[in-house]
Amino acid sequence: MQHQISAYLAAVTLDGNANNNIGDTEIAAQLTKEQAVVESQKETIKLLKEQIDSLNAQITRLDSNLKDKDAIIELLKERR
Repeated sequence: MQHQISAYLAAVTLDGNANNNIGDTEIAAQLTKEQAVVESQKETIKLLKEQIDSLNAQITRLDSNLKDKDAIIELLKERR
């Protein structure tokens, strides 16, 4: 029973291939692939941060515009 569990866990760990012999070349290729994924995710994070900064600036402008409009409305009410 123990051997069956070990074989199952090995197959799961090795992407379904219990006979998967990973050499230095394969490890280097997998590492390169994963590094590309990480770099892509870093770029996505950078773009999202820029987008958040832009949206925050837009919120600040809209808030300021709203306050200006409220002040104008109050001035017009006082004149009446």
